[in-house]
Amino acid sequence: MSLAEHQRTALRVCFDAEPSEADLAIIGSAERWLVYRGMVRRRLQRVAKAALPRTEGALGEPRFDALLDAWFGAGGPRTPFFRAVPEEQAAFLRSHLGASDPPWADDLLRYETAQWRARYALGEPSRPVVEFAFDRAPAVNPTLELLRLGHPVQTLETDLPRERAAAAETEARADVDGALDGAAPERQPDGARAEAEREAGHRYDPEPTTVCVYRRPGEVQARTFVLNDVAAALVEAWIRGDETVTDSVRAVASRLGCVIDQVFIDDLSTMLADFLDRGLLLGAYG
Repeated sequence: MSLAEHQRTALRVCFDAEPSEADLAIIGSAERWLVYRGMVRRRLQRVAKAALPRTEGALGEPRFDALLDAWFGAGGPRTPFFRAVPEEQAAFLRSHLGASDPPWADDLLRYETAQWRARYALGEPSRPVVEFAFDRAPAVNPTLELLRLGHPVQTLETDLPRERAAAAETEARADVDGALDGAAPERQPDGARAEAEREAGHRYDPEPTTVCVYRRPGEVQARTFVLNDVAAALVEAWIRGDETVTDSVRAVASRLGCVIDQVFIDDLSTMLADFLDRGLLLGAYG
């Protein structure tokens, strides 16, 4: 048997709904491989529960676990990078949501996936950054992701007092790292379980909402900031990084029918100062 054939057999043993007798006979040491199959599946399940705890709460544990079983049956992870596994799991869950699932489940999966990416994304800008200036392209935090949602799924988190939210995020980060390291695969992390329980039974009415998810320099937790239409359009333009602040403001104001008067300029100045303070903007590209 070639190495490639052996690898394909091992994947089937680990991820098929039930490993076939033929594959177990080919790969040898059937009892040992069945133990290994259980270890692999529990670890990947624990990663999903740590990365997507609110989705588990919204769907309910039986439904969430059934979708994960279907993901295993479809072949399991395709990526060689372990930290990218939750993104693949979330993409599979999104494509298999049904009419009986909460209508906000897709938004929640997108939101939790963005939080996951923000926690582990590289935070170094691709170009040199200098002091902010209107005649330069703004340097957007490279971990920032803009999400246009149909339901305000971020509100459950923002209802928490700041201290509790920070503590919950720190615990969730520890849970995720523990899952990635393979620690205690038999149980769901405490922080993730608490988030799942808090999400269960919560409802969100349809409401178009735009948020940015990002990680501040020097921090480990993901942050969320809700944007109005003008701010969202500006951030969208700034992410492209091909216009100066002045040019992008003029273009957005023209497209949205905003008058650039003193009130607009004052509001813009306040917003920019807030963005720089929060770490959404790092300065300008030199």
